[in-house]
This record gives sequence, structure tokens and C-alpha cells, in this order.
Amino acid sequence: MADPQEPSPLGPMPVELVSTLESLQQRLACEPPAAGGLLWLITPASWHETQAAIRLAEGRGTALASSLRDAEGELPLDGLRLHDLEVVYRVLRLLREPLATSARRVADAYRALMWQLRDLVRERIARREADPQSESLRQAELSWPARESALWQDPLWWRGLLEAPVSPAVVRLALDWTSRSSAEADCRVGPWLRVLLQKVLRDVDDPGLADLLRRLYGDQRERAQLLGQEQESLVALELASLGRDLTRELGLHALPRSEPAFQIPPAEPVPFSRAKVTVLIPAYNHERYVQAAILSACAQTVGEVRILVVDDCSRDATAARASAVADPRIEVRVNSSNLGLGESVARALETVDTPFVALLNSDDLFHPQRLERCLPLLESGASQIVATGLALVDADGLRLTPADVSRVLHGQQTWNWVQWFEGVRPGGEIPSDSLFARLLSANFLVSSSNVVARTDYLRSQAGNLHSLRYCLDWQLFLDAARAGVLTYLPAALLAYRLHFSNTVWFDPEGLQRYRGEVQQVALAALRRWSAGRSAGERGAATGENGDLAENLAANSELDLPRLIVQLLGADVTAGAQAAAGAFTGPYVTARERWQSAHEAAQREEWARMRGLYVSQRILYDDITALGDELSARREDISALHGEIAARYEEISDLHNRNSDLHNRNSDLRAELDNLRLELMHKEADIERLLNTLSWRVTAPLRKVWDRFHRPARG
Repeated sequence: MADPQEPSPLGPMPVELVSTLESLQQRLACEPPAAGGLLWLITPASWHETQAAIRLAEGRGTALASSLRDAEGELPLDGLRLHDLEVVYRVLRLLREPLATSARRVADAYRALMWQLRDLVRERIARREADPQSESLRQAELSWPARESALWQDPLWWRGLLEAPVSPAVVRLALDWTSRSSAEADCRVGPWLRVLLQKVLRDVDDPGLADLLRRLYGDQRERAQLLGQEQESLVALELASLGRDLTRELGLHALPRSEPAFQIPPAEPVPFSRAKVTVLIPAYNHERYVQAAILSACAQTVGEVRILVVDDCSRDATAARASAVADPRIEVRVNSSNLGLGESVARALETVDTPFVALLNSDDLFHPQRLERCLPLLESGASQIVATGLALVDADGLRLTPADVSRVLHGQQTWNWVQWFEGVRPGGEIPSDSLFARLLSANFLVSSSNVVARTDYLRSQAGNLHSLRYCLDWQLFLDAARAGVLTYLPAALLAYRLHFSNTVWFDPEGLQRYRGEVQQVALAALRRWSAGRSAGERGAATGENGDLAENLAANSELDLPRLIVQLLGADVTAGAQAAAGAFTGPYVTARERWQSAHEAAQREEWARMRGLYVSQRILYDDITALGDELSARREDISALHGEIAARYEEISDLHNRNSDLHNRNSDLRAELDNLRLELMHKEADIERLLNTLSWRVTAPLRKVWDRFHRPARG
């Protein structure tokens, strides 16, 4: 890297060092600086004042050089993380443009400084490639100008920020701005600020930032207006592609018009003597959704339906909203204390007197034909539980698919959930004997709302549900699939609602408890699977073991090594160990194969991305260097043009002077000719005089005169 202390274009290196705009102002107010001028030190705290410092010194007639090194030769900027350092470089590189109108020596000095800063960035990139852990040692924080600074109105400042990577300092800036009481008002009048916040949200999932952008872009008409302003502003900065990319990635583009997953007609109660099926609706804090859930149960094409709503001591008006639905088939109960989902369902099942029962969570929706299509499979005796495909809907009941979900409008968690479900949902029918293995890889049946069962069977499973809060449905599906009494219908006969209070995926603390239950349910399912087969059957079922192992290896929510240890440690008898070993062998093989392939793919992807990153950085730096060189050459050419113009003016002056001299010469020649003619006339006059009588008569007298007045000879 070039040494920042090498001679500056401004002359000898200054000895007086300043590092803040305030100290520079105080110094310039005193006696003139030394002959060498002043030295401006660029630090993480003062970097954004560099342009103002150069302008201030120039206005006072003082030469101000800039340096990256302090008096001890240290580099204050080297304490920044690489991405923060890149922010400094990109912003200062663009802020150089207004300095082109400054004195040539000032512009040359600033350009040399940018070369040094570019070299520092290159060196840090190479250092990180050699030792990735070196970045963790950087602790310096980048400062930002005050809100009232003129930089926040400077297009070049914003262009530098938007071109720079989303560094830790940029994230802090965005989150600090988001926390301000004026954040929404600032964003509505600041298109560049909105784009910066979008860019940060793309890389950092922050609820406060997401909520701010959701308020800004929630209205479709206003969203179109704001996006139009942003695109126009980005075109002026030559960053139009950034706006298009962010709009697409965050789902802010004009989304396809979403429709409800299915239409629910008005309910028409049909008189019946005895109900065939009970729709059991466990409810908790769903005052906004509970009535829609009840009405979807009332609208079933099967008439003999009883609806039992059990409120688990909601803190809102859920129970009151449920009681307000006028239909004689509805009964609303309120638990005396909060029991949790599993216990609340288990107790309610004790009172169900219909042969069939369907669970429906108080924020989900039944398709009108759901029970009509599920009950015949239960009545035939071939199945004890029937589950179906499902459609995802948002808080307003509109369908959610990967094509129309928005990370801003629906939230990062909802976006993640839709992508996850798209990856695990079956593409068609699944044979009953494959359901257990398939469910071990992921609970694609998703919810207890997807349970339509024989009441006696579900009641017999209630003992396994008391302690479960999150995975009640997965436990039921796994047990039924293991026993071969689960049937899956691919048709989407259930609408599963995604909103900020319906799933543990949206709650970090709940997510931890959920993962603990996932481990518990998987272990119980495998123990029951192992206990249900004799040692001989297990030995012959190596192929099935391998299939289970493959699916377990694909489940990212399981701690698989711990699961195997727990499974092996559950029973130390020879038969149990043989049974576990029959499963463990294929699992270990599958896990090793999956892990090896996964690690190889990660290494390959990392190597590819690292190579691409380095190549892009080098290419960008080379392009930047060429741009800097081109700018320098343009400045040189401009200077040469100025010199040529000056020389041309001098030549024009010389040409004019030559013309004047030529004219003067012509005048003198004419005057000389006139003098010669006059001389000829005088000579003729003299000749005539000599020939006159008086001249001849006076000749003797002239001789006498000459004799007496001739000078004496030595």
C-alpha cells in the first residue's frame, strides 16, 4: 500500500495536525499556520467532515493536506470492520467530485488520498481472505454527521451510502433513525432514506424497521407513489437497478391481486336429531378471527354438526365474540384457568358425544366441503384420522404464495414460513405406509386444525397430549401414521392463517420451547416405532430403517446426534440395543452421507462465493482505479486545453503585432521613397545652383576663405 506520509502534491508534509472540524476552525482563527500548512487526519469520528474541512481551509487561503496516518504512524481507520471501511472509501470517493473546481493542488492531493484509501481497502480484503478471524478484532465504530448536517441533502453522500455494503455502522444508522419519533415523517419526504432502510431490512430482520416500512407502504396507492419517487431519485443517482432489485426482493412491487383461499357461504342450519360430528374450536386471544372460524364450521355441507368453542381464559374479547354468533349448534365454554392447548383439548374431548370430531383452531378456516370429504374415509373404518392439504392465508384471509408474499407487508417470519411450506408440502398423494417416514422429515400437515378423527381414537390418544403446547398435531399425526391409520387428502380443504400471534416461529422464546417439544415428540415416536416391532422384524426392515434415517437427516429442527443417544440410552437390554442398532446403522450412514454432501455443497458454495466476491472486489477496485486515472487524465486534458487556449491567444496577439509591424514597415518604405525623391530634387537644385553666374563669380572669394579657415595640420 502506498505510504500516506509520502510527499504531498501540496509540498512539504505539514507538521500541524487537526482531526475535527471544530479544532480546524479554532486553528484557522489564530496566527497563520507554518509554512508547510496543516494536516487533516481522517479518523472514524471525523471522516465525514473531510470535504467541509478542505473547503474551510481553502476559503481561508490555507493549504490543507489529508492523511490516513497519525503522528505515530498508526492508521485510525484500520480499526474499522472491512464493510465500514468500504463505506468510508465509497462516500469520500464520490465527495471528491465537487472538489474538482478547487485549486489544482487541492484536487490532486485529495485524489492521492483516495488512492491510499483504496489500497488500504485492498489490503484489508486480502488480510481477511488469509485470516477470516482478523475481522473480529476490529472494534472501532464509525460516526455519522448530525441530522442537521448539509451532507444529508447531498446526492453524492446518499449515492455513496447506497452503493456501500450494509455494514454494522449502516445498520446502527438505520435502526437509530427508525427509533426516532420523526422517523415516519422523515421517510415520507426522504426517498433516499427509504431506500437505505429497505437495503438494511433486506439483510437484517429488525421488527421495528419492518413495522416502520409496513406503515409507509401498507396502502397500495401510496406505495405506488412512494416507489415512483424513489425510482426517480435513484435514476438521478444512476442507481435505478438498486431500486428495482429491492422492490422485487422485498415484495414491494405490484403484487398479484390476492383472493381468499375459498369462499365461505352464509350458514343455513339444518334441523337434525343427533349430531354426527363435533367441530372442537380451542380458542385463545383471537378476538379478531374467532367469528370467521366459527362461521366456516357452520357453513359445512354436512348438516349434522355441533360446534364447541372452548376459550382458554383469553385476555381479550374472544369469548364474547364467539358467543355473539347466533346459531343454535354453537356452545361456548370458558376454562376456569389457562390450561394450554393440549390439556384444554384433552378435557374438552371427554365431553364430546358424537362419533367424529374435527379440530379447528380459532384463527383458521374450514373449506365448506371439508367434513363432507373427510367423514366417509372415517366411516369406512380404514382410517382413524384424516388430514388434508391446506392453503396459507394472511391476517385478512387472503391467500399467500411465494409469488405474492412480501417481506415488508407480511413480515420476514411470514415470508420465511411461506418459503418453508413451499419446500415441504407434498406434490400429490402419499401412500399411508410412507406417511410416518415423510412426517419425520417435516410436519407438512402443519396444524391441529388438520385433524378430523374418530372420537374414540382421539380420546384414546389424549394421554399423550396433556404436556404438549406446540406439537400436539405432530404427535397425533406421527402416532396415527406409525399405526397405519392416517389418511392424507391432497386437496386444500383448510386455510391456515399466518399472523404475528399464531405461530411460535414469530416468538424467539416460544421458538426455543417449540424446538424442545420437537425433540421430545420425535424421540417418543421413534421409541414407539421401535417397541412396536420384534427384533426379527427390525432386522428384516433395514430398508425401512434407512428410509426413516434419510427423512430424519433432512429435518433441520432436530438435534439428531442427541436424539440417537437418547434412543440408544432408553433401554440397555440386548433386544433394545439390537433394535436401536438396526435403525442407527442406516441413520448414521444417511446422516454421514447427508452431512458430507451438505458440507461439500457448503464448501463449494463458499469457495464459489468467495472467489466471486474477491473477483468482483478486484474488478471493482480496478474499475475504480481506472476511473480515478481517467478523472486525473480528464483534469490534465482540461488543463492542457486551458494552456492551449492561452497559447492561442498569445499567437493571435503576435499575429496582430506582426500585422501592425508589416503595416508600419510599408509606411516607412513609402516615407523612404518620398525622402529619396525629395533628395533627388535637392541634388538637382544644387546642380543648378552650381551652374549659376553668382556661384562662379564668388569662387575666388571662397578659396581665400578656405585658406584662412582651414584647420592647421599637425
